[in-house]
Amino acid sequence: MTEGKQEALAALEMAIQMEIEGDAFYTKAANQVTWPEGKETLLDLAKDEQEHIRILKEEHAALLAGNDWLKADQVAPSLAKGKSLPVFEKNDAVIAGMVDDRADALEVIDVAIQNEYKSHTFYAEQAAKAVNPEAKSVFTWLVKEEKAHQAILTDYAKYIGAHEQWLFDHDRPILEG
Repeated sequence: MTEGKQEALAALEMAIQMEIEGDAFYTKAANQVTWPEGKETLLDLAKDEQEHIRILKEEHAALLAGNDWLKADQVAPSLAKGKSLPVFEKNDAVIAGMVDDRADALEVIDVAIQNEYKSHTFYAEQAAKAVNPEAKSVFTWLVKEEKAHQAILTDYAKYIGAHEQWLFDHDRPILEG
């Protein structure tokens, strides 16, 4: 197997692990929250992570079988359109402590936003390294997906008031002249 394929397999394995951790994080958090909007948002994000896992595993299997990267329309119509890394919190007790009540929902969202940032940064690095156009396409698509997740979480945090104090603290020097 060529060195390029070995690097691609390693990147895909890390990506799969990140997505598995993301799915587990969102599923565990959703199962413990009491706020319906948050539960729905977290479960939607978990579904996205599961789709990412499927796509990455198909690409990995193709490379492992000695084939080239799958075409985007083979692996995912939505993609055609447009050693593990511990990114997500996995400890059930920590997650439970973060989501006991509505105020703790903000902490879950902050952790999730940070995790999505780490994910899209990793995928951007892989896209920059990719020589194969299909590999570049997959990683570029994942960057967009993870940035979209970050935007969803940020919007939701604003909706429930996570950034009111942050905005006040950071805008105070401007307001006070």
